[in-house]
Amino acid sequence: MMNSNNKKFLQKFSKDYNNIIKELYEKNMIRDSKMHSVLENDKIVEISRSGRENESNILYDKHLPIEKVMDTLLERKEYNILLYDRSIIQYEFIIEDGKIIKERLIFLKKHNYLWSKEEIIDKDMYNFEIDWFEEELGIPVVIRVDYDINNHIDIVHPITHMTISNYDECRIPMMGSLSLYNFINFILNFFYNDSLNFKSNFEENDITITENEKKRVHFEWM
Repeated sequence: MMNSNNKKFLQKFSKDYNNIIKELYEKNMIRDSKMHSVLENDKIVEISRSGRENESNILYDKHLPIEKVMDTLLERKEYNILLYDRSIIQYEFIIEDGKIIKERLIFLKKHNYLWSKEEIIDKDMYNFEIDWFEEELGIPVVIRVDYDINNHIDIVHPITHMTISNYDECRIPMMGSLSLYNFINFILNFFYNDSLNFKSNFEENDITITENEKKRVHFEWM
């Protein structure tokens, strides 16, 4: 039987997820979405992509260009959410006794041009065989947020940190773990000039940043 605290977490997570998907569809932001899988192992619950494969680790192959990365992830549907411009959002959580002990949140955009929904519809939005980006290559955007309470090294590897451009040594300290709601809102706010309108079921008050990490540039909110 699932731990009662894990069950409560999943109930709140599912409410947020359903509201996020509903609102993004209403905004015409989503091209495709895949319901996450929930794996229970004793007191541990894992939330990940349905049908997740090891090929998702392609992000860590430094020899691959962004075109190959995107093509592989899209072909294998290695995403939780595929936005209207084929940007990818992935998320993974490990929950123990109702608390996040590990998470990974990824936003992957083939290039930095902000396509309007109207432009993409004009280019046949629903044809997965046509890549309207190939003639207009730009600078790829890769944002990753990691949270891991078991692998902390003060300053070097903050419990919660943001990595930019898939560069291993880039670990910008963050105040604490980030909910899926706030991560999606961060992406909408700063990449699409939009935001979610509903109120999240989670209150983020898990402060993980150390005093030494606070002395450096870091992300803080609340």
